[in-house]
Amino acid sequence: MNIYAKNVVSNSVKFCVFTFMICMFISGNLFSQDWPGWRGSDANSTVTGSELFAKDNGRELEVVWKKPLGPGYSAISIVGNYAITMFADKTHNYLIALNAHSGEEHWRYAIDSVFVGRFGSQDGPLSTPLIDGDRVYGLSPRGLLFALDLTSGEQHWQIDLVKSVAARQPFYGFATAPIVYGNLLIIAAGGTDGNALLALDKMSGEKVWAVGDSQIRYQTPVITEVNGEQLLLGPSREFLYAVQPADGKMSWAYEHLGNTGDTGGGSMNPILLPDNRIYLKYKHSESVLLQMANGSAGTNPEILWTSRGIKNTYSVPVYWDGFIYSYSGAFLTCIDASDGKVQWKSRTPGDGFPIIADGHLVIQTKKGRLSVGKASPDGFEEMSGAEVFSDLAWNAPSVANGRIYTRSHGEVAALGFGETEVAENNTTTDKERIEGTAFESFLQSLANETDKTEKINSFLTAQPTLPIVENDSIVYFIYHGEADEMAITGEPFGYEGETAMTHVPGTNLFYYSMIVPPNASFGYGFMINFQDAIKDPFNKATTRVAFMGEMSLLTMPGWEAPAHLSEYQGNKAGRVEQLLVKSELREEEITLDVYLPHNYDADDREYPVVYYHGEQQPGNLVNALNQLMDDDLPPIVVVFIPRLWRSGYGTYIGRDRDNYRQVFIEDILPAVEAKYRLQSGRENRANLGVFYSGFMAFYLTVSHPELFGTFAAQSPYWDPDEARKHQAIIDAARNDINIYIDWGKYATKAPTEGWDFGEYTRTLVEQLTSAGFQCQGGEVNEGAGWASWQNRTNRMFEMMVPGKNN
Repeated sequence: MNIYAKNVVSNSVKFCVFTFMICMFISGNLFSQDWPGWRGSDANSTVTGSELFAKDNGRELEVVWKKPLGPGYSAISIVGNYAITMFADKTHNYLIALNAHSGEEHWRYAIDSVFVGRFGSQDGPLSTPLIDGDRVYGLSPRGLLFALDLTSGEQHWQIDLVKSVAARQPFYGFATAPIVYGNLLIIAAGGTDGNALLALDKMSGEKVWAVGDSQIRYQTPVITEVNGEQLLLGPSREFLYAVQPADGKMSWAYEHLGNTGDTGGGSMNPILLPDNRIYLKYKHSESVLLQMANGSAGTNPEILWTSRGIKNTYSVPVYWDGFIYSYSGAFLTCIDASDGKVQWKSRTPGDGFPIIADGHLVIQTKKGRLSVGKASPDGFEEMSGAEVFSDLAWNAPSVANGRIYTRSHGEVAALGFGETEVAENNTTTDKERIEGTAFESFLQSLANETDKTEKINSFLTAQPTLPIVENDSIVYFIYHGEADEMAITGEPFGYEGETAMTHVPGTNLFYYSMIVPPNASFGYGFMINFQDAIKDPFNKATTRVAFMGEMSLLTMPGWEAPAHLSEYQGNKAGRVEQLLVKSELREEEITLDVYLPHNYDADDREYPVVYYHGEQQPGNLVNALNQLMDDDLPPIVVVFIPRLWRSGYGTYIGRDRDNYRQVFIEDILPAVEAKYRLQSGRENRANLGVFYSGFMAFYLTVSHPELFGTFAAQSPYWDPDEARKHQAIIDAARNDINIYIDWGKYATKAPTEGWDFGEYTRTLVEQLTSAGFQCQGGEVNEGAGWASWQNRTNRMFEMMVPGKNN
């Protein structure tokens, strides 16, 4: 028995459970509808005859029970009296068994130490457990596959997929779910050397068969029947495998040519449709419908159609009565299964995860709302909904026992239709109305105007700037043109976030208002009819936004363009030369760009040195250095270090972080200091960087305070995983390091995914301050990316000026 397993079942409960199990073995499942694992009893996220809608549909959803639960992405599996899911606290990952009727805890099983979230993800498990007979099967994010007793939580067996079949852990952890076929437990292990799909004896955990070589990410296989033959359809990075589940014999391997992105092929789960068809969300930007052969099972499927109607979503689609329902971006979307054409898109109820219950869409939104409406090609209309959670929810709901089971990163709940009737609400509110402005007066005058188009054109032509800015802080974003629906997007709204604009009735005028600081600057854009992204036609100023590309640029009246960004016109420009550095670890020469200040070759003085981790070009840094040194910045040498490995995250934070540090300390630093006339002492060396390389500037400096006395970073990457891992380094470091950190108020964030780089940077500053460090810089009313960072390069380089860095 695992030492962490805790059996908290009382004797009376044990007796009831024993009686229940005996009856179940004799007569089969006592309950008409269970939801035993990932995507339900038939692995299609669909249930019929659930009795959920036995009462009149005009009833409100009401919470039956709700209790606290730690973070995790596991959905809830329900059989009879048991509701099983997985979660984490600050120490461990757990599988927990709850009473499905009351929410009371039966028992919990501690799997291993907590799996800490990364790149914005929450802590905890991702896979959904499976209930089969008297056992529960689960998979930890590190690849521990285990079998437990349903009634007690005692461990029957456990294997480590990483050690046993060399499975490769996906970036966010193992998420695939186990399934059962007869006496076999089948898992998409993603193991090497023919262990992509793995079948074990479900009673002992012994390996029975394995097949396939392709990597598995966040996909789960499904079993179907084609012409009387059972087939296991296993999605992987390159292939959709069709395997005979009894013995693992490969029927065919279809190369789907999808991508591996998490919102595309990386989360591709086969959706089975009538007539041997398979729907695959196989690309970030496209989905495909396949036709399996009606003849030989060994024949690869054929493409019936591809469609861009559903794209860019983690959500697993559902099928009902000829139509496929899913999310496309943040929009609930319906496409015709016969041709892939979009029937409708809906901003309501918000981005989330759908299932089908008795012909109804049951949706858990990421922002915590549970929403129910009929699955219809005519559109989505919420018949009932409830604000269940205040924190983010990243799990599809489950339906069993006439109830809906769902959870968030902080709670788990069961809901049903109660006695309260849905109140009819015909009122609407306009949250963008700001009283007392000139634009508000214009809207009021427009209401009674006969020729509204002429009135709008005259008003817009008379504006000194668009967007309209009033009182130095009120902004009206305007779109005037043909559109069915308009939304605004950009840095204030987050990555892939957008908010509907207000449509003025009887016109083609749309607007959105907000109050921003008088010196703010950020990128924004518009979305037409849910899908077409455009820049503001009225605004010619543009910028590049981190993760979002080119957008329109808003600069408020109080924002001033930095002088150091103007083109250098002086006669004291420095020069850039290249230095080749040999590295045994890199097995090739590294080319460094080295900025030497004006008159470096004309005297024999020594200079402070700044090691800038990144290229010189994105922020036009050489021009900025020339301007700054022509003003009042004393001359310094700046060494630009290119990315040493391909991945930015991998180079500075991930798998190659310490390789980078080794190359820098053992190869680059000695080569630079042997070549150039540099002042000795830690106070004359600094590390600088932005975002990922900003983390490296921090990491090198606090790890080697004997070498460096200063680091400066802009929007340094610092997620909760780094916050925990590096607290000890911060506590141990000497706190006389000069530190500059700045970040944007509108830095990149994803509200529905739970990550916010601005908030992460604030966390770093708080950790440093708590450890006794003094940090300069702070939050600015701008976004992130070079369009913002370059505005403050002067403040970073000034850290090397005695007196200024105080």
